[in-house]
Amino acid sequence: MVLSKAQEDLITPTIQKIVDKIKPEIIICYGSRTTTLIESGIFVMENGSREREFHTFDLLIITSDELKPEHINIVETAEKEAISPIKVHCMTHKIGYVNGAVRNSVRFFCSVILKGRVLFDRGEKKLIECENIPEQDLAVTWEWWYDLAQKYLGLADHAFGNGWYKQTAFLAHQVVESTCIGLLQVFTGYRARSHNIRRLLKLTQTFSVLPGTIFPSVTCEERTILSLLTNAYLDTRYKTGYEISKADTAVVLDRAKLFISRGDDLYRLQTSNNLVVEPLAEQFELLKEARF
Repeated sequence: MVLSKAQEDLITPTIQKIVDKIKPEIIICYGSRTTTLIESGIFVMENGSREREFHTFDLLIITSDELKPEHINIVETAEKEAISPIKVHCMTHKIGYVNGAVRNSVRFFCSVILKGRVLFDRGEKKLIECENIPEQDLAVTWEWWYDLAQKYLGLADHAFGNGWYKQTAFLAHQVVESTCIGLLQVFTGYRARSHNIRRLLKLTQTFSVLPGTIFPSVTCEERTILSLLTNAYLDTRYKTGYEISKADTAVVLDRAKLFISRGDDLYRLQTSNNLVVEPLAEQFELLKEARF
């Protein structure tokens, strides 16, 4: 992966803050995105027009085997260190885990080590060299996760029909979670173990903007929908007195149905074009269809 000098200059201060705070062994960038915001109008400062860029970097933070997770929430801490106008989406693993994954030919870690851009290396611990990127049976992987998500969806429809709304919301969460995990495995080879929908949606941005557009979180209403879905996973089981209205449940369930449908569209685009990332023209056609 190649970063421009401008990108390197942008990310360097944030990397230094992460290094100072977390003391990692290695930091590797495996993705980046730039969004341009163009504003114009008679009330816009700077002669009626303004253009700004916002940058996102995907980072694998590799720590020593001795670092105990309970001492610090590495992902949350690292992401808070990002200096505007950039954001960082992080995942973290211990070096022993990463080396073990490479020995076992896990596609994600082999890809990141072979193609990623090392932004920091303490030089005290070594990653195992990876000679090639292993192949993966994408059809088997996707069919397993898609089938699981479809079964959760069938149960969610049954629960909704019986008026079991909190159970419906929980199952809708499982639909989206399973779809995200399946997409991540197909496109990147990474097996996510998080139940956090917000975290999973962030990880999908490294290969497509489409999953995130189903839960855009750009308005209060949209943020509420994502919160209802995200919170349902724990609240249904552990929050005494937790309830969700029929109307809110219907919205969450409909959004889960749209998500699994668009996830399957993405997978089929990937396989039909034999590409890791779908062509932009086709991706934007899917974005148009995803409007609700």
